Amino acid sequence: MSTIVSEKSLNRMMKPVLRKRGKVTLPYQEFNHTGTPKFEVYNIWDSDCMALMDVIATIYFENMYGGMSIKEATEFIHKNPKMHVTENYIGSMVSDSTAWSDFILPYSTIKDTCPNRFLRKNIVSIRSLIDKVASCRFTLLYPVVFMKNGELEKYYYSTRKFNGGIPQSFFSIKSRDETNNIDTLSFDSHLGLCFLLNVQSMYFDIMPPVLYGLSEYAQFLYRHIRWNYRVTQFDQSELSKKLNLGKISNDRKLKIIDSAFSELKAAKCLKKIATLKCKRSGVTYYSFSKVIKNLNEIISN
Repeated sequence: MSTIVSEKSLNRMMKPVLRKRGKVTLPYQEFNHTGTPKFEVYNIWDSDCMALMDVIATIYFENMYGGMSIKEATEFIHKNPKMHVTENYIGSMVSDSTAWSDFILPYSTIKDTCPNRFLRKNIVSIRSLIDKVASCRFTLLYPVVFMKNGELEKYYYSTRKFNGGIPQSFFSIKSRDETNNIDTLSFDSHLGLCFLLNVQSMYFDIMPPVLYGLSEYAQFLYRHIRWNYRVTQFDQSELSKKLNLGKISNDRKLKIIDSAFSELKAAKCLKKIATLKCKRSGVTYYSFSKVIKNLNEIISN
């Protein structure tokens, strides 16, 4: 099994939009103080969608760096700064479509890259998942990294400011070979291009393969923790918002979060998990130690 990489902005910005008790209201929307949508999702977005995007990121990384290890690729792009996206490139990227990119996605590669999630899925379910992700449109801010004066900085791409403010998908399906089970995806949106540019710039996390066999909430919880890798304590209200638990009882929210942490501990993704309740505020906090190291530690070792 190849190393699985997960693009950081995806883990930062996405939250689960699931069918709860067979019902879901779409599009899912969150609004800012002016009443305009700051985050919209126009379809179900679950852990299968995230896993598929991780597979695409992994294949793109391997295609981009020709089978190099992550350490070798990191050294390569530091020696070749042109491999990083530049501020000028970001500026031109959001104003025209000359950088649109096609991507070949064999279904067999999906299973080989992430067997813990996709090995037992049949062709029909994989095809249906690709269709779902392609049809899922977003309104959001999406960070994309670029090089400026030798340092990595972030540009916050807004889907509301470009393309007439129309919500965007990461990719569309350009063609489908149903005989050989191969799709050609077109990353024909600025959002999709931001995703690929971040992978090119090594803006991703390494994911433990065991994660993809865990529940929806355990996977999304771990992604949030990985993105906030310097933080080892979160309060329950923050996690409830990130897991999009909605208007359910506080006891039910605690049970869902407790269960997700228990799964991550059993899978050895986290360790030494403690639950603390502040007597003054009544807020429940979760603290933990990490088993899976962040990317910089992996490279330095």
